[in-house]
Amino acid sequence: MIKLIKWVLAPIAVIWFLGWAYIQINYPTCTFRYKLTAEVNTPEGVKTGSSVIEVSYSHNGDWGGGETPNLHMTGEAPYIDLGSGKNLFLMLTNRASGRNLSESFHRPEGALDAFKLPLKALDLHWEIGDQRSLIVQVQEARAKGLVNVPFENLPTLISFKDLTNPDSVQVVQPDGVSKIYGSLYALKNVTLEVTYEYPQSKIETTLPWLEQKRLEWENKFGFGVGDPILTQLFYDSFKQPYYRG
Repeated sequence: MIKLIKWVLAPIAVIWFLGWAYIQINYPTCTFRYKLTAEVNTPEGVKTGSSVIEVSYSHNGDWGGGETPNLHMTGEAPYIDLGSGKNLFLMLTNRASGRNLSESFHRPEGALDAFKLPLKALDLHWEIGDQRSLIVQVQEARAKGLVNVPFENLPTLISFKDLTNPDSVQVVQPDGVSKIYGSLYALKNVTLEVTYEYPQSKIETTLPWLEQKRLEWENKFGFGVGDPILTQLFYDSFKQPYYRG
């Protein structure tokens, strides 16, 4: 019986290994983590918030429609507590940013999501399907340390007039923090660096209603209807991975 089991399992193991090797050779994945940090000038001094985001870049094969990106992310939107009940979030998405959007991965421009942002900030060039080159570039980017992120490339920025009320959300432009909170408030800078740190799961301590509201947003295709910001922000703007219920 034991010999029979070995006889059956051995070719299965070989087939599994060959399949795994084929995927690794033909569909390699580039995975790395980066830390996104924002500093904001306030009357009480500089306030800082950061988040570690893990991103993976791969591709799906050409089945007649061309190669398509296969992307995965783990992480949360950076949150800056400005004091006195004021807040600022850097979303993982660029929807409803009010700035120019670009769908290019090779030369990303405009407001970028959390996948395209490190490519732009670190000057990484990714041709979909050529993850091996991207892996080399990421290793080289580690030596750069902190790099400044141009404000025009930031994803959607939002704040809540009331953190306990998701419907109080408003879009904030990078150069418009003072318009929301006063002349002594301003986005000072945003930096990005490749890191070995791990993403954390803590945004629910700031937005305890996030998980509870998820299904409601799905049913409404967003926060609600009317204002574009209420229809284009979803759970995935705050936290990834996102699995639709």
